Amino acid sequence: MRQTQRALFTGDRAGQFARLAKRYDMEFRDDCLFLYSRRDASTCRPAQWREQLDDVRELAHESPTWPIWEYIRARQRSWLSSLPSMRMRTSPRLLVVAIGVVIIVLVATFGLAALRAWIEGG
Repeated sequence: MRQTQRALFTGDRAGQFARLAKRYDMEFRDDCLFLYSRRDASTCRPAQWREQLDDVRELAHESPTWPIWEYIRARQRSWLSSLPSMRMRTSPRLLVVAIGVVIIVLVATFGLAALRAWIEGG
């Protein structure tokens, strides 16, 4: 967690987040940053729209260069690589048994249909 904080809150970014924290609640989820406005985001006031768009524009311009994203993505890759392999390993014997079961089901289905047709017709 400390490494994440150090990568994210450098001097200039800490000031930027302090300014944004006055107007938004912020949440990091994986490699996404969510801003929740503390006041109504729907407004008829052009000044407020400009302010919100400027905040988003500033974040969109600056955020791709933050070193935090490399750290988060590397952490995600290492977590994924620690999972066991999900490859399906089937033996030839299992395949033969599965095919046999399918054949038996088909023969039984068509046999019962033929028996029913013979009983109803005869």
